[in-house]
Amino acid sequence: MLAALLIAGCGTVPPPVQEAIPGLPTASPRPEVVKAIEGREGIGLRADREWVEALLADPDSVFWDGVPVTPDELAVLVEERLDQAVLLRASLELPSDEATVRALLLSPTTRLFQGIIPMSPQEFAAFTGRGANIDLVGPVVRHYGEEHPDEWAGYYVDDDTGVVVALFTGRVDDHRRAIEALLPPGQVRFDVRAARWTLRQLKAVERRIRGGSDWFRQKDLTIEGWGIRESENLVVIDAIVPAPDPSLEARIIDHFDAEGMLRVAIEVIPTVDFSDAGALVVKVRDTNGRDTDGVHCWLQSDERVTAGEADVMVLDGSCVWEVVKPVAVRVTIWRHFQAGYLGEIKGAVRPGATTNLEITVTLP
Repeated sequence: MLAALLIAGCGTVPPPVQEAIPGLPTASPRPEVVKAIEGREGIGLRADREWVEALLADPDSVFWDGVPVTPDELAVLVEERLDQAVLLRASLELPSDEATVRALLLSPTTRLFQGIIPMSPQEFAAFTGRGANIDLVGPVVRHYGEEHPDEWAGYYVDDDTGVVVALFTGRVDDHRRAIEALLPPGQVRFDVRAARWTLRQLKAVERRIRGGSDWFRQKDLTIEGWGIRESENLVVIDAIVPAPDPSLEARIIDHFDAEGMLRVAIEVIPTVDFSDAGALVVKVRDTNGRDTDGVHCWLQSDERVTAGEADVMVLDGSCVWEVVKPVAVRVTIWRHFQAGYLGEIKGAVRPGATTNLEITVTLP
């Protein structure tokens, strides 16, 4: 549908191609045509052979991560992906102001890291190199460390440099020389650093936590997860509580006999009374009256109004929240997760009943 709307209003239309003569066999498409077809299909654009061949021959066509597109298609792709690209680049601590990201999305030299994050060629090479380094060094470090369990404390990847960091509780220089001898000479990047606790000690704490579910329930604690965080040489628990409790972390650490080995990350989320809650169903259709599966609905509020996730995807033509407080609500519609704004609708959820809303959006 995206491509159909683009084609209808496109200012740059590829020239017509010569039609095949009836009765004669059609030659197989050239490799560059096959690649372009696959690329355009991957980003949801028109990809029949005749259109793609004409597009490749059009001097006004441009490229999006190696995929040929019309200028109008590129403009729509940029607007659709701008918000998401800003968030993703920020998560990697790359320059993420709107002007920089927009320029990247428009540049023919931009590469899409992991198929979604726009990067300059230099950034792409750096991050790709990190992955290659991790794939090479990680298994060697882990195998060596497991052969020295009395001092092995695990390993992690430094987010800033991509260096694989191995941790040992003793003989750090000896382990560094031994690992270096196992790796091929060249541009491999690793380091060996001192740690306080072995991986075996941290796993013992982890086992005690795994067996403590009844104790957590008695203390009215919701545990989102726990695990060993090698970069901190600690076990970390993510806990949710209904009210602040300054002494909670100390009590948890004492209960599991984990002084110095455990950190508790506490999030306070007040208990919400959903006893008179209702359900909310938002039907999302396009301008042709068809269901729009795959777009996102975001239940907007300054407070917690649903027992589930605020962001849900349209399935069978509707976004559904089964438990919602009976309050006024605003639902925004997005082409992708919080990117590509399409519209919004407001309403009020009725207590103990299902509230049905309907919105029509224009898909690009």
